[in-house]
Amino acid sequence: MEFVSINKKNRGLKRNIKSIETWKNDNINLDIRQLKLNNYQICKIWVSPWRDLFKIGKNHIGFKPIPYKLRNIMIKYFIDIYKSWESEIKKLKIPYYLKFWFFDNRFNNSQIVIGINERIDWYKNTFSKPNEEKTFPIKKYPKNQIELSKFSWQYFFDEDMIDESDFISPDEQIYLEKIKKKSYRNFPYKTNAGVSKIYCIKEGDLWIGGY
Repeated sequence: MEFVSINKKNRGLKRNIKSIETWKNDNINLDIRQLKLNNYQICKIWVSPWRDLFKIGKNHIGFKPIPYKLRNIMIKYFIDIYKSWESEIKKLKIPYYLKFWFFDNRFNNSQIVIGINERIDWYKNTFSKPNEEKTFPIKKYPKNQIELSKFSWQYFFDEDMIDESDFISPDEQIYLEKIKKKSYRNFPYKTNAGVSKIYCIKEGDLWIGGY
């Protein structure tokens, strides 16, 4: 598969803002039916070109960084979605997990996450808690500072989580062995087929926030 260079310019600011508004409108309402069916729902930044993979180097691909002007708009909409989901889930009067996963260095991975039933403990134990503490970099986002300050933030490692069940062929198994050596922790989880394992690789900082 051929990937476009990450250096290719992205044009059309108004079009980008319109796409972000559409993304917000598509996610603002919590899908209760899907939540009850799957026990979770997430809202990621499914907005092109920031969910498209680009060629970064000879053997490396990744996401295009989101400009701060657009990032601030996305943060505002993330908060709007969080508030809307919170309002809806409270009506069910059941235990739930609802958080804003804020990836500062890899903002493209940021998302609103909600879980019920067994997903509550799953999400609570998904990330590794460092021994050190860091303060949420709220001054980097002055346009959303007031709303962001209303969240209670906890610091975690930003990790790539790699499911061993995704590696099937002999070549993939060889690559999986490299991942295992690079990972600093792993944990098992149940699947329909039995038990699989997640391998975690540190990539940066993550703050998890909620009201």
